[in-house]
Amino acid sequence: GGKTVRELTIGGAMPGDVNSDGVVNITDVTMTISHILGQNPAGFNAAAADVSGDSVVNILDVTTIIDMILGK
Repeated sequence: GGKTVRELTIGGAMPGDVNSDGVVNITDVTMTISHILGQNPAGFNAAAADVSGDSVVNILDVTTIIDMILGK
């Protein structure tokens, strides 16, 4: 199986790519969790983290990013 490339961008960022490195991976998950816990991860892009589109970054976004990584 190959990798799915997502071309959609929101606010100049690929959904789920919270650190803007061009890849959605576990780093994006950990940065999003850090943000939810009130930390301020350097380079965090809240617009990219809000993959559910509800204007709130929460656990739903974390699980959606994980699903994106797993190809679900």
